[in-house]
Formats: sequence, C-alpha cells, structure tokens
Amino acid sequence: MNPVQQISNKLNTYSEQFPSVLEDYKKSFVIHNKNPEYNEYSQIYASNKGALHSLNTKVFVATNDIQKNIDTLNVQISDLDHKIMEQKSINTDLKKKWNSVKGTGNSASEMTDEAKELYNIQYISNVTIVIGSIGLLFLLFSTFRRPINNTAAGYT
Repeated sequence: MNPVQQISNKLNTYSEQFPSVLEDYKKSFVIHNKNPEYNEYSQIYASNKGALHSLNTKVFVATNDIQKNIDTLNVQISDLDHKIMEQKSINTDLKKKWNSVKGTGNSASEMTDEAKELYNIQYISNVTIVIGSIGLLFLLFSTFRRPINNTAAGYT
C-alpha cells in the first residue's frame, strides 16, 4: 500500500472515530462540571479529554506527513520542470540544426516568419492610430460644437 493510501485510510479512521470521541468528551465534561467532587467523573473526563487530544495529535501528525509529501513532490516537480526546460532548449537547437542540414529552414521560412511578425506589429500600430484619431476628432467636435454664450459674461 502506498503512503497516500495509508494516510487516507488513517484520516478516514480518525474521521469515523471523531464524532463518538467528541460526544463522550461532551458528556463527561458536563457531568464533571456538575459533580466535580466525584473522582470517578473526573477520571472519565480526563480519559475522554486524553482520547480527544490523542486523536487531534494523530490528525496533526497525518497532516504533517501530507505536508512533507507535498514538499517532496514540489521539489521533484521543480527538478523535472528544470529538466524539461533544458530539454526544450536542446530540442530547439537541434531543430534549427536539422533545418539547416535539411536546407529548408534557413532563409525563406525565417524571412517569412519575420515579415509576418513585422506586419502584425505595424497592423496593430495602424489600428491604434486610427482609433486614437477618431477619438480625438470626436472629442474636438464635441468640444467646439457648443456655442459660446458671451452675453452671460457681460459682453454684448
């Protein structure tokens, strides 16, 4: 059985035990507080309190184990991610070498890709200028269309 299943089984067991342990603790707490002079009730209360504390401790240990497993997995994933990035870089270099050996990847396709990229940049720039110009014209027309009322300021 793998560690994940073991921890899952432990947590399931604890979650099944918790309601009955909590109920026993509640009952013994009430009885102990109503009758503090009886040692038997105090012992039952202490026993139930210990059982609840023990269960909480076990759950805490299980969550610590889960966190340790998560940390270990994060380190492994980070290492694998680093290795993948290295392999992608190597793959890119090898593709470039393959294309140059094959003879198809050199000038024509690279120039076409660069031209497409430049075209897209210029297109976005032109669209931005047109939208800005329309907005500016709208602002100017809306500003200067209003008549100026000189008589209100004392001019005749």
